[in-house]
Amino acid sequence: MSGLLGEILVEAGEITIDQLNEALEFQKENGGLLGEVLVGLGYIQDEELKQHLKDQWKYKAEAGTPAPE
Repeated sequence: MSGLLGEILVEAGEITIDQLNEALEFQKENGGLLGEVLVGLGYIQDEELKQHLKDQWKYKAEAGTPAPE
């Protein structure tokens, strides 16, 4: 795992690769944070996003990478 949010969500079964790719394309065209885009598209709920962001921070802390601010 790379610690990227999209990869974490796919591996957890929260979203599909197709949903991730659609969200990334939307993000590229419109800007915004990936998590917010995924919530806005209805692919994930806000509470699920928060939990997986915590998982991402834990992963990065364990890997010695600073967590995003």
